Amino acid sequence: MSIIADFQLNGSAGSTVGGTGTTAKYFPRLLGPSIGVAPAVLSTTNATGMLAVPGQNRLNGTFFTVNVVGEMLSPTGGGGDTATVKLYGVTCTTAGTYTLTALATTASATLEAGTAQSFAIKTTLYGDSTSGIVGGNYSPYLQGVLGTSATTTNVLSSINFNTGNALLPGSAPFGLGVEITFGTGTAANSATLYQFNINAD
Repeated sequence: MSIIADFQLNGSAGSTVGGTGTTAKYFPRLLGPSIGVAPAVLSTTNATGMLAVPGQNRLNGTFFTVNVVGEMLSPTGGGGDTATVKLYGVTCTTAGTYTLTALATTASATLEAGTAQSFAIKTTLYGDSTSGIVGGNYSPYLQGVLGTSATTTNVLSSINFNTGNALLPGSAPFGLGVEITFGTGTAANSATLYQFNINAD
């Protein structure tokens, strides 16, 4: 297996989100699009923060694996505070408006006060330009324990692995993003993503 796309994270330099609010918090790239420019956060109006899937038929008609690993922490926990991590596919049919489609998710984790909890999602995807469909299966982990493996929550359609999509950054066929949602919007809630990459044979 070789890494063919990487969010450029590691165990000593992770991407961290947190703070108040119970809406989805997307992990940003550590590096901005150019020197001195802050990293962009993925949203339905900005796709520069996505992990781009390679085009030029690199993955056409093949299996490939998306790896997500990180940890989450609540200063309060224990009072019903929860967190869920999801992997999304990023597509676009109208310039400037991006569709974020859930592909894989962890179970809802019950957080303990001041105790970091690990999470991971390993997702195997495949697709081809003729059908335009991308889907597969995933295995979610919490605290080192494998949850229920399942077929991807949704499939992506109209994907061209050769020419890609001119409406996405780098004309990628599609992109990927990771978010966490806390059940309670505590200011000191935080989560750090340490690995987010794509492996292929």
